[in-house]
Amino acid sequence: MPSVCIQKPQSDLCTVCKLDTIALSKLRSLNDEKHRELLDRNIRHLNHVDNERHYYKDNIDMARESVNSSFSIQPLLGMDKPCSFTGMNHYSFDYFQQVHIPCDPNQVGAL
Repeated sequence: MPSVCIQKPQSDLCTVCKLDTIALSKLRSLNDEKHRELLDRNIRHLNHVDNERHYYKDNIDMARESVNSSFSIQPLLGMDKPCSFTGMNHYSFDYFQQVHIPCDPNQVGAL
């Protein structure tokens, strides 16, 4: 079927990372001051992202430990009283999966 087109895998980079990647590819044309400024901004952003990732993973680990310590063998699902669990929960939402109409699947970042 010639009308069916399979899309190439997309990048999961944020808008800042994508723009920095494009700018870093053009480093040769920048002077030393702009070059250093761009690299410093990129490193600050990557450190910020790394801190967020550690915070997210630490919360998941704490929630996992809370559930494991609350139940002897495995969690029992069923009808319980509201607010009867005295542990920590972690809810994760993937807002990136929202599709807006009209949609461009090759778009980088938010509209």
